[in-house]
Amino acid sequence: MRLEIVRKASMVLVLMLAVGLCVYVIWYVIFFFGGVLTISDWIQLVSSGILMVSILVTASLSYKAIKEMRDQVRTTVYLECTRRYYDIVTQLPDEASDSQRSALRSSSANQDEIMGLMRAYYDLCSEQYYLHGTGKISHETWNHWREGLTFTIKLPTFREAWDEIREEGYKKSFVDFIEESRSS
Repeated sequence: MRLEIVRKASMVLVLMLAVGLCVYVIWYVIFFFGGVLTISDWIQLVSSGILMVSILVTASLSYKAIKEMRDQVRTTVYLECTRRYYDIVTQLPDEASDSQRSALRSSSANQDEIMGLMRAYYDLCSEQYYLHGTGKISHETWNHWREGLTFTIKLPTFREAWDEIREEGYKKSFVDFIEESRSS
């Protein structure tokens, strides 16, 4: 969100500088010289024009650098969240993805270990929700994550775990999001 504001401000600045340069040249020629310029006047005008163009180029390059930096940050965030997700789900027992029964009710399940992984999963989901809300990930990334989350939290293991941990300090907006997603 903030990078979008910087991008728009940069574009406005570039436009203002371009208009300012044109107005400056016209004003300078008409009011100071009555339309007639000497060689030193032209040199001064060209120098001012070069300065304005260099400012425009700098602003344009800054905009491009900010955009590339934003894209790099988004990619890094995506990769880190994907790594964390993979680390969590690969440690879960196969029963956790069963759509009929909860792995937490299995006699062979280590409930404490599964609940630890469930907390890690919902913490990750909460962070992804926050990243979406602050504009630090693209809408496309969020939609992809949200689809997976909406499917996963309807599985018995994830539903049961959420019922137990939902009051453990998650923000109300995230709790409401999960509840709405579970019922959809």
